[in-house]
Amino acid sequence: MTRLAILRQKGPGEAPYWQRFEVEGTPNMTIAALLDKLNYDDDVFDIDGKPTTRVRWECSCLQGQCGACAMVINGRPALACDTFLRDLKGDEITLAPLTKFPVVADLVVNREAIERGLQEAKMYLEAPEADNSLAADDKPVTNDPSNREESHIAGENASGKPRTAAAHNEKLHDLQYTAARCLKCGLCLEICPNYVHGRQFLGSLLANNAFLLHSQSEERQQELKESFDAHFLIGCSKSLSCEEICPVGISTLASLFFMNRRRTH
Repeated sequence: MTRLAILRQKGPGEAPYWQRFEVEGTPNMTIAALLDKLNYDDDVFDIDGKPTTRVRWECSCLQGQCGACAMVINGRPALACDTFLRDLKGDEITLAPLTKFPVVADLVVNREAIERGLQEAKMYLEAPEADNSLAADDKPVTNDPSNREESHIAGENASGKPRTAAAHNEKLHDLQYTAARCLKCGLCLEICPNYVHGRQFLGSLLANNAFLLHSQSEERQQELKESFDAHFLIGCSKSLSCEEICPVGISTLASLFFMNRRRTH
């Protein structure tokens, strides 16, 4: 039997309390599977045999691809679907909600601050303004396949702009791909010693988004540099605990290096 100690809370503003359970688990089970098993029956009982409600927690993909099941497991932020019993030490497993976000109930937290913070910092792509200067019967160069091919041969991209060295940089492409996999799960913010809910510093989430957008948007590079400085650079102590905890292996150091180089240009 696996012993669980879960920090529960009935709702926002309610007092948290610890409740213990025993669940039959195997080493190859994940915490997500264990919680599923705990909640499987209509009647749930704690370790003392007292009836209680099902433990509330979030999940979606159960494949480490959505970040919904982020929580604190044995004192360390992690995804429940990516944490196996065989890798946990001790006679008892502790589960608690993320501490940097408001608790909704039990292990469920409100991570709205992540998207709101990124939106306020303008960490998004903007659609190009429509060009209405062409006559109705005129055809843009980029819509002509033959012209598009010639543009590529001449060293231009599909929009007719000159190619940059970054477009051919395989390493940069790999970093962009990894940064784009960010789950917005909040684990990096949970472990970050500098992040406080509601303040201007937005942690590695901001740094990685700034890198990704800066390397893709020529028109907004100066604006993105300023946002990077205000929402990340001035508040980061370079502990890089975010790199160790990231479930998809995003290198904040690489994003920081890229943005710092661009700040000097």
